[in-house]
This record gives sequence, C-alpha cells and structure tokens, in this order.
Amino acid sequence: MPYQAGDVLLADLDQMAGHERGGRRPVLVLSGSSYNELRNEQLIVAAITSRQRGLPFHIPVGADCGLRMPSWVQSESVRAISAQRVIRHLGRARPETVAEVRNRVISFLRDW
Repeated sequence: MPYQAGDVLLADLDQMAGHERGGRRPVLVLSGSSYNELRNEQLIVAAITSRQRGLPFHIPVGADCGLRMPSWVQSESVRAISAQRVIRHLGRARPETVAEVRNRVISFLRDW
C-alpha cells in the first residue's frame, strides 16, 4: 500500500452512525508504514474539517498539505478505514503536525 503517515487523502467516509464524521472529506493518515503494509489494506486516519471551532485538540493544517482552505485535524475523530475508501491523494502534512495529532490521540487514550 503506497500510503504513509502524514498523507492527506480525500476519502469517502459514508455509512456513518451517530456523531461520526462522514461524507467525502479529507483525512490525515496516522498509521505508520508497518501497519499500512499489512495485508488488511486498512489505514488509521483522523478526519479533517474546514470549520474552526477553537477546540484545543483540533490541529491546524492548510494549503501547504494540499487543502484549498485553512482546516483542522480532528484528533478526537480517529478510525480505521479500508484503502478502498480513498478517492485520491491530496498532499502531505508536516511531520510536526502528525506528531502533534498523535500526541493528542494518545492523551485521549489516557485517563485525563
């Protein structure tokens, strides 16, 4: 699988339930190459939104990674998706952005 951590992809996240992020939207690949190369052809991604909500766990990204407008990675909205959901590659986020999102995800997994 050619995708790497830091890739910004356009993906189809439909069939959603509850408060999951859905529709065609950009996502940031968080999973590393060892996971991405498994035969299960899945990626661990975080959804990206163009709405600024001022939340401390939304990490800014923008045109430098292939997006048309200022956007934010929703570190609370992480999921595994099939590589078949990927529509196209948009760009790459900076390594510092990926590290910050991963750290926020880890903090959610701890007992605050």
